[in-house]
Amino acid sequence: MHIDIILNLALLVALTVVSGFVGHRWPGHTRRGALAQGALFGGAAVLGMLRPLTLWPGLIFDGRSVVLSLCALFFGPWAGVPAALMTGAYRVWLGGVGTTMGLTVIAASTLIGLIAHARRDRNAAPPTARWFLGFGYLVHLAMLGAFFAIPLDEALTAIRRLAFPLFVFYPLATILAGRILADQQRAARSMAALRDSVARFQHAARVSFNTIWDLDVVHDRLWWNDTFYELFGYPPDEVELTITAWSNRIHPDDAPTITSSFEAALTSDATTWEGEYRFRRRDGSYAFIEDRCSIIRDASGRAVRALGAMQDISTRIAAEATQRLQSAALDAAANAVVITDRQGTIQWVNRAFTELTGYAPDEAIGQNPRILNSGVHDPSVFTHLWETLLAGDTWHGQVTNRRKDGSRYVEDQTITPVRDARGEIAHFIAIKRDLTQEQRLEAQVQQAQKMETVGRLAGGVAHDFNNILTVINGSADLALGRLKEGDPLRDDLTHILRAGERGAALTRQLLAFSRKQIVQPVVVDLAALVTDIQPLLGRLLGEDIELLVSVDASAAPRIKVDPGQIEQVVMNLAVNARDAMPTGGRLTLALRETRMDAAMAATLGGVKPGDYVTLTVTDTGIGMDAATQQRVFEPFFTTKGPGLGTGLGLATVYGIVKQSGGLVTIESAPGRGTSVHVSLPRAEDAVQRGEGPASRAASRGSETILVVEDEDAVRHIAERMLRMAGYTVLSAPTAARALEILESAEPAPDLLLTDIVLPELDGADLAARARHARPSLKVLYMSGYTDDAVVRRGVQTRTAQFLGKPFTHAELSQKVRAALDG
Repeated sequence: MHIDIILNLALLVALTVVSGFVGHRWPGHTRRGALAQGALFGGAAVLGMLRPLTLWPGLIFDGRSVVLSLCALFFGPWAGVPAALMTGAYRVWLGGVGTTMGLTVIAASTLIGLIAHARRDRNAAPPTARWFLGFGYLVHLAMLGAFFAIPLDEALTAIRRLAFPLFVFYPLATILAGRILADQQRAARSMAALRDSVARFQHAARVSFNTIWDLDVVHDRLWWNDTFYELFGYPPDEVELTITAWSNRIHPDDAPTITSSFEAALTSDATTWEGEYRFRRRDGSYAFIEDRCSIIRDASGRAVRALGAMQDISTRIAAEATQRLQSAALDAAANAVVITDRQGTIQWVNRAFTELTGYAPDEAIGQNPRILNSGVHDPSVFTHLWETLLAGDTWHGQVTNRRKDGSRYVEDQTITPVRDARGEIAHFIAIKRDLTQEQRLEAQVQQAQKMETVGRLAGGVAHDFNNILTVINGSADLALGRLKEGDPLRDDLTHILRAGERGAALTRQLLAFSRKQIVQPVVVDLAALVTDIQPLLGRLLGEDIELLVSVDASAAPRIKVDPGQIEQVVMNLAVNARDAMPTGGRLTLALRETRMDAAMAATLGGVKPGDYVTLTVTDTGIGMDAATQQRVFEPFFTTKGPGLGTGLGLATVYGIVKQSGGLVTIESAPGRGTSVHVSLPRAEDAVQRGEGPASRAASRGSETILVVEDEDAVRHIAERMLRMAGYTVLSAPTAARALEILESAEPAPDLLLTDIVLPELDGADLAARARHARPSLKVLYMSGYTDDAVVRRGVQTRTAQFLGKPFTHAELSQKVRAALDG
């Protein structure tokens, strides 16, 4: 008896296998698939009824309850209902006493399956064996209830005979068939999901701008999507699909690091890998690549697959390089650069900004540029600035700002709006140029131009004054020589001569200021010179002023100057310092050797780079304000009271130092004293011994002298002085007349005494022509003009015999004698 039931249940298991094939062809979640499964299960139920367990005619038992319940459970109403109808129709056709009971079992099994199908969560895990056991008991308890559709005695007999297979075989068959169907459905869903995933992956790979790659690590098979071939220019048949084809195209400088890191990732327990490298295109160029992948491992942890993407970041790398270059250029710019947002909050500053303002980047970023506000500008200036910027225009102007330390400076500033991709103003960039040095140099140039103009005026005045003084002093000197002692006119003439000498001293100061005094420089030891005049300075300053001299004699600070001029510099500075300390104080003279590089020389202006000797004269006096310091070197400018100073002391210092190739600067403040720094070029030659003071006695001679001078009064004075010294004198007012005399005079002149500046022909040209005619002729030049005017006319004052105006009888006779004997 049980054999028929077992055969029915075996048919059920076979049915599940066939159901899997049908489901592969027509998925069960589709209507077509569900109808196919319903036909299959309905047909299987009918087949089961062909070999049923027959208790008596018309009362049969088979596997239709399990078949129909599982069909409804797994495939729903589109499968369960057709299967139930097929089975019910066949049962009606068979007929018999059990027809009603059979139809009841068909309906109950199908209904229980449909209810379970409706309540089942498709996304949950497959039902367990225990669940299927309960499901089978429920179906067959319903079948047990259907027994009472037949007479009671027959029902009880059937129950007794079928109890064991009903509650053992049928539930076990439900478990077995249910688990097979559940596994098939799960496999079908997994396969469908895999097909969807593969389809999505293939679609993404086709449309991706990145290179997608898939490496079978075990078999060394590499797959790339079409983007790889498009991006790098390789035809598909040219690239081997192996890991070697990838590594061979990595830049040689990057390959060792990249391949070793990838191999390390595969052999370790890493689940991801990434790297940046250069990958060769087909044309030989290299693309910058960002590569990353996910590593898939088997149960033992061995890497079996790597799925990744290569992104061409060449454009990004180039943009970053450009950005770094731009940032480095802005940071290295000589001018300060500030970038703010639209509200004016500082977002970036360069190094020059820190150097200019004293604010480090972390102190400035996040702040408003108002931290630089000096408070000297009217608020309307900044209102106009913002109106200009927010209108989209560039603002340019000069502003006075304040550094972190509180000091003020002037800057030239240009602020430009920066627009975003939408064309709206997003940022502002300000370029700031410090005008401090430029203004200082401009002031120096203006001061130099002013001093040069005043110097030219002073030189011109000195020339004319020298001619006048030559006549005055010469006439007084000659007159004094002819008067006897005790003559009442001697006092008057003496006063005239002393006034003339004072006038001559004044012209020398003017010439010194204008840097055009005739000088005869020699190499002197400045330390020795300062030491030598120290006693004189002590007497000059008085007892209430302490004199300190700091001189390192071992340094031997040698300079090439006119000794008399440098002494005058020291004396003038000492006198000025004394006058600045009316109640006493301290005067310090210090010497040091300094080195002036090209940048410093350019900053100070008017000097050449090199080694210098600096004399600093410091007093503890009343000091000077900035306005006074701007004018102290001007001639005739003085802060002293009427009759207490000529205003030529510092002007003379300025001229002497400048004429000697040096630099003079002042540091001073009201109430803090004054320091004057005199820097003169250091000389490498040995110290030279200067000539001693000339005797004031007149020299005599008997030679013939030709005097050429266009000023009649000066020419007459020179003639009288020379004749008194015993010389034969010829004279001419012009160079042309002098040449005529040279050609006809007998005896020929032994000496040509000529003014350098003549109306028609310069003294140098006259001397050249005269010597061409008479090679033995000696020449003595004289002039009241300045040194550069003399040099421009071809006379080298440091080598030629020269007599400066005004001159005395003794000076003229000594120079003439020296020229004749030289």
